[in-house]
Amino acid sequence: MSLLDLITRRNTASLLAVLLALGASGCSGLLGLLPEPVHVDRIRTAAEQEYRRCDAEPIDPRVFGSGVVESVTPLYRYVQTGSNREARLHGAELRLHPLPGMTAELMMRTLSCRSARLVLGRVEGSPNEPYWLPDGWVKIDVRSDDGSFVVALEGEDLPEAKDVLARAQAFRAAQ
Repeated sequence: MSLLDLITRRNTASLLAVLLALGASGCSGLLGLLPEPVHVDRIRTAAEQEYRRCDAEPIDPRVFGSGVVESVTPLYRYVQTGSNREARLHGAELRLHPLPGMTAELMMRTLSCRSARLVLGRVEGSPNEPYWLPDGWVKIDVRSDDGSFVVALEGEDLPEAKDVLARAQAFRAAQ
């Protein structure tokens, strides 16, 4: 069974074992079997997340569509720079319409699992879906606010933060 087969099948435990072996041995030659460059840490993180947190419970598919997005705003975090505080872009904040039976915890698990499955190629996303990046990782946090859900999507660095924000804005505009 090739590494690509492991990624495309639901054999998460085998994939984790192969990825850990690759990391431990420093053997990157096997990564040439993949159709495009892939960041091993991102795949490892996605596989671990899917294994630990995701199950097969049915989720309302509207959760993943742009129709539930009320608004998109830039997500800034403030950092201390000398004697000043400076705002730095970290990604996007989406306000989502509530769906029946959905809690903030379930929404966070659902979107995190969606992100992991998109990274692993187990599902196909819609264009500009902001819950994942083709070449990066999106940190997802969800909280309830005044009857809606606020989803914070953060990239790992400024280019990813800009990409997350651009994808979220395009996703919202596609309604």
